[in-house]
Amino acid sequence: MNLETIELDKKGKVAIITLNRPKLLNAVNEQLVWDFQKATEDVKNDDDIRVVILKGSGRGFSAGAALSERGASWKGSKDALIRGYIPFFNNMIDKGQFRLSYKATHAALLILLYRDQAILHNPYRLLSKLIDLDELLTTWRYKHHLLATRMIGKKIGTGGSVGASYLKKALTKH
Repeated sequence: MNLETIELDKKGKVAIITLNRPKLLNAVNEQLVWDFQKATEDVKNDDDIRVVILKGSGRGFSAGAALSERGASWKGSKDALIRGYIPFFNNMIDKGQFRLSYKATHAALLILLYRDQAILHNPYRLLSKLIDLDELLTTWRYKHHLLATRMIGKKIGTGGSVGASYLKKALTKH
């Protein structure tokens, strides 16, 4: 696989995806996003891979967006999110369980604690929006479960099970 800004290394059941723009502190440009999509697609389709490690080469993981590179084909933030970022997140989620490492958890706590610092304000806003989204999904699942319980009750559905119990299991899992 020909990737310009990412290194993909597979060792047994582990895939290591390394952001490889160390001179620019692994700043994210459009090419890196496309390469990341290819790498995560490859990992998703490899049934032997059980663990994915994401890291950055050089001094840090990533400086964020490459502000000096303005030649992106995206028509705005929404287009970048839909065509650029969502596909590689979906590739990782489709692979199976998705968990944060010890270092990632510490990074999230650092962002939370020092959110008033200018450099960490945007990462904090992103994490806050993700938490809000998760809360909204959980609320929706709960309300959907209540609706099914009130409408169907304990009746056996066409699938041979009680729909409300399935929804409760899904709610508990997430």
